[in-house]
Amino acid sequence: MAQDNTPPGPITRMLGWSQFATEVLGGVLVAISLVAVAIQIVMRYGFNNANTWSDTLASASLAWIAFLAATAAVRSDRNLAVRFAVIRLPAFWQRVAQTVTHLAILGFALILMISGGELMELTTDSNVEGFLFPASWGQIYSVSVISGVLMTLYSIEHLVAMWRGKR
Repeated sequence: MAQDNTPPGPITRMLGWSQFATEVLGGVLVAISLVAVAIQIVMRYGFNNANTWSDTLASASLAWIAFLAATAAVRSDRNLAVRFAVIRLPAFWQRVAQTVTHLAILGFALILMISGGELMELTTDSNVEGFLFPASWGQIYSVSVISGVLMTLYSIEHLVAMWRGKR
């Protein structure tokens, strides 16, 4: 397959920026989680005075990190593909296998958006206990919808580019 040297279109650039923002947010959340856990350890074992907010903050951060990492994996095409088997196939069948993979991801992302939206709706009035600021569980669970939307867009981008011969 010949490499296409045309500059990326506006949608690809926008999705690239969303991937960058997702990765930056993931890095910030890793730092927040590490600091929260460190504070919890120092307070619990150093001062025998455990706090409630650091555990909740670390847990929420780790949940967001997991969803954002899965989203970044879809965009960078480092997801559930079994590459060692697929690369032995002829080019057409490689595209078929990649299409099946991205259609499965697309189905998962759509289910994630729907169930995440339902979960957000059910928990929007449930406050997160232990935070130093007001937050609802619906806000914490919003990452599932955000991740589902981005996974959907990224999978569609991969499918279109692949079948247009650009990947």
